[in-house]
Amino acid sequence: MNSTPASLRPVRNRRTFLTTPRLAGLFAVAALSCLPASTYYWTGTSGNWTTATNSLDWATTSTGSPSTYWTNANEADIVTSNAQIHLWNVSATTVTIENGAALYASGSGATSTTRGLTITQGGSGDFSLTDQRTSGTALNLKVLLTGSTAWNGTITINGSSVSTVSLLIGSQLGTGANSVGVNTKVHLASGGNLEIGPGVIGTVATIGELSGNGNIKFPGQFSSTGGTRTLRVEQSTNTTFTGTIGENLTRTDHVLAFTKAGTGVLSISGTGGYEGATTVEGGRLYLNGTYGTGFTGVTGQGDYVVKNGALLGVNGTISLSTGSTARNVTIESGGTLKPGTADAAGTMTISGGNASSKGLVFLGQATIEFRLGTAQDMITLASSSMTGSALGGNGSVVFDLLGSSGAAIGTTYDLISFGGTAQGIALSTFALSSASQSAGWAGTFAYGGDGNLLQFTVSAVPEPGAFALAVLGLLGVATVIRRKANSPHLC
Repeated sequence: MNSTPASLRPVRNRRTFLTTPRLAGLFAVAALSCLPASTYYWTGTSGNWTTATNSLDWATTSTGSPSTYWTNANEADIVTSNAQIHLWNVSATTVTIENGAALYASGSGATSTTRGLTITQGGSGDFSLTDQRTSGTALNLKVLLTGSTAWNGTITINGSSVSTVSLLIGSQLGTGANSVGVNTKVHLASGGNLEIGPGVIGTVATIGELSGNGNIKFPGQFSSTGGTRTLRVEQSTNTTFTGTIGENLTRTDHVLAFTKAGTGVLSISGTGGYEGATTVEGGRLYLNGTYGTGFTGVTGQGDYVVKNGALLGVNGTISLSTGSTARNVTIESGGTLKPGTADAAGTMTISGGNASSKGLVFLGQATIEFRLGTAQDMITLASSSMTGSALGGNGSVVFDLLGSSGAAIGTTYDLISFGGTAQGIALSTFALSSASQSAGWAGTFAYGGDGNLLQFTVSAVPEPGAFALAVLGLLGVATVIRRKANSPHLC
């Protein structure tokens, strides 16, 4: 028997829990927890995007075969062209769609009425979102953008007779405004929704193109923090959009505003109801429909502002807010107003407002594109307070008549019907544009009716082909000058 105390015996290789291999394993786990998100690759043609462990639809390399299941908070790379992906309820940091993808809901067996994809950082590519079912449980099917990097690509949201299908920008306060940008193009089809969430309160969400047929909403009015959410469409292309802008208000301190920027043309037909400002910063915005009525809690539209170099065309009615702040349609210096649509005459009516609303305000040099003759434009200010206002002085508001056809000499045409009986804008403020005069237009402006109806009596119209001949003549002169400039000179 060994009588030496245990504390003094030589230390032998004892087996303990913290063996060298086990220590290495623990360090490996710790190291993995510090690594950035992994990238999973969609290399198959179709499958389920879900966190279910039995759905092995993802590969670990861009050329590998599907062999693993999805775990949230990782990066997704959709490699397959036009991949068909059955979407459940998942999230990803970034998503890269290399050659198009269709995200969809289908079948039965959903454990939740919410399905969708949350993208927390950004991504790129073109994809669509669709509920393929024609019956069954109504789903809230969404793609949610909350990241700090803008999506680069076209997102198509297809409406459904069963479910609500949406692209949601910013669901939580402080998120979303940077998740879209000028390279984010949104196409709504068959009643799809673009939702400007509470994450955009106090900021601006910019997209690079809006088109299709659907609805623009601002959900999340449960948020105790009110404020203005601005959707800015900065596009260089020409598109059309049909649908609604706005929705019923449950909290009147939540406001939606709309801005058109960029050199392109955006033509919108439908209805709108939002109390934020509508600003035309660039290009052309055409509105065809009724704006400011039909939504619970909405007292009317906010201000309409047209900036230098931009054009607002309206065929329909703008009902301004009747709240305590006076609202107007304001044309800043260099801006243009046009009753009607891009290719047809029409009537622009401004109604509503409060007792201080002037209705139509010109801040400087402004242009009104107007059609006379067989296709007749008209501007009507319906409220008695709307006598108009102009600050630019004599000849500062000019009518451009170049789009007219069939006007007759000696005929008096109605231009603007102001509210009330007083004249808010001096008659000397109105004139013909220099281009109209050069084309051969002439006449006189006057106030008729009960003193508030602006009219124009035609005394001369362009001769048939005169304007075209004038342009050809100028081109001919330019050609001669160019030829002389290019001719050799003999000394």
